[in-house]
Amino acid sequence: MTDDESIQEIIDTFDLLGDWEQRYQYLVEIGERMPAMDPADKTDSNRVMECMSTVHVKASRDGEVVRFTGDCDTAIIK
Repeated sequence: MTDDESIQEIIDTFDLLGDWEQRYQYLVEIGERMPAMDPADKTDSNRVMECMSTVHVKASRDGEVVRFTGDCDTAIIK
């Protein structure tokens, strides 16, 4: 499955969910399924300092594509 197909699947599922509680739970489940960020990338330069949770985000280039990886200590933000 391509990235575009994965994103479209998330959008389609989100549209089918009836209320905000179901949508919230779905977002948490997506976050729980995400692979863990490489601990070596959890540096101060990749940390979102303004956030109350511990959040790390790293951008990297893959040819012309910019890919983001991240991690957080709270499920909804992850």
